[in-house]
Amino acid sequence: MLKIRGIPIKFHLAWYVAIVLISLSLASSFFPSRYPDISKGALWTMSIGTALFIYLSVLLHELAHAIVAQRAGMTVKKITMHFFGGLAEIDQEFKDYGTEFKVAMAGPLLSLALFIGLSLFYKSSVICLYLATINLILICFNMTPVFPLDGGRILRAILWRAYGDMLRATETAVVIAARLTYGIMALGLFLVIKQNYNWGIWLLILGFYLLTINRGIYKQVKGIDSLEGSIHDVMVPVEKVIMVLSTDLPLSDFYRQYCVIYGLPVYPVCVNNHNIAGYVAVDGKSIALGEGVKSAEGATIADVMISVPEEDSVTPHSKLREAFEKMFFTRKNYVFVCEGNRLCGILWRDAIVRSRAALDPVTGKIVDAVS
Repeated sequence: MLKIRGIPIKFHLAWYVAIVLISLSLASSFFPSRYPDISKGALWTMSIGTALFIYLSVLLHELAHAIVAQRAGMTVKKITMHFFGGLAEIDQEFKDYGTEFKVAMAGPLLSLALFIGLSLFYKSSVICLYLATINLILICFNMTPVFPLDGGRILRAILWRAYGDMLRATETAVVIAARLTYGIMALGLFLVIKQNYNWGIWLLILGFYLLTINRGIYKQVKGIDSLEGSIHDVMVPVEKVIMVLSTDLPLSDFYRQYCVIYGLPVYPVCVNNHNIAGYVAVDGKSIALGEGVKSAEGATIADVMISVPEEDSVTPHSKLREAFEKMFFTRKNYVFVCEGNRLCGILWRDAIVRSRAALDPVTGKIVDAVS
């Protein structure tokens, strides 16, 4: 697998489809109209090469985001190249508006540098002119204030600074984004009516994709705002958490007795009557470790467990809203419920979602606990 600065680069199947479609478009009209006497071999070499350079520009754009995020102490899980471009996946939400602003701006600034550099050669090279234009379009497109585009994140960072509340800023940014997305879809429909099918259909698909994402974010934020009740009402008590590990459990037994049977994303590790020592997170079939250590001969849970950070734990007396906020920021589906060093239980995102079906319509509090 391709890695840059330790970041895996993955290519979605749709990316290959995009390369084929762009190459066909360039070979069928763009280059023949400018080089009528070009040979077929040279035509296809230029077309495929230009298509690859387009996505190289996108990859560099995403790498700019990723590198700035890494310098801010965040973990970039991977960069995925897909039909619409690329996506740098960061393992958590931003902790402050300044970091989000810097990370969001890094991509457009890199694209701007590419645009300026390529523009210097536009008179001598049609390909440079074409790629410069693509990077300019990439800048304009990404600066549109719509989630999850860079412009949407920049807008949220600005609102976050103004409001002093990340969730309120997210809600406002998503509402603005939804309205702009309807505008994108309306423009796409207008172009289809005018028989400009290529751009029209593309804008309709893109608008639907962005609208779906923004609706999901909006529901999540509104769900946090409406939560009432105590964590104690919906957490799984430690007495019922049968997946608690001991530090001396061999990794081979962990795989066989826990991973295969339960298939959970996380397992707490306790010592001395439920005192939490850490946890083991599982990513697919591999243990996801802070240092990237792989299971070795004779290794035990103590060799691979991770300490529980503050953002992954709450107290039994905390409100559900606080727990769900932490899940929102860390992008995890759980938090550990601890009283000091003692593990009291685990709260899963699904339990919070189910609890919302049992809310009193007047008080908004839980009337039927889920355990």
